[in-house]
Amino acid sequence: MQGDLTSSAQPGFEGFFEQVKDIENLLNTLTKLLKDLQNSNEESKVVTKASAMKEVKKRMDKDINEVTKVARLAKSKVEQLNKDVSSQPS
Repeated sequence: MQGDLTSSAQPGFEGFFEQVKDIENLLNTLTKLLKDLQNSNEESKVVTKASAMKEVKKRMDKDINEVTKVARLAKSKVEQLNKDVSSQPS
């Protein structure tokens, strides 16, 4: 996406760029899960059998739980990054 930022980074920024990359990966995971949930939602609109609907609901519940975990982890990493940046001398 943005290329290799660490190769031209100033000394001391390697950790920063690593943290940003981790957060970016988490956001990509959230995007994939959102697409999965949207697909499951569309599928639930056309399912007619109860057993198939239970499977769709089960899959959606699993994805929602995963979204919650990943979103909380991303939030904590963003907060830690913000804390680290704020504590750096100007």
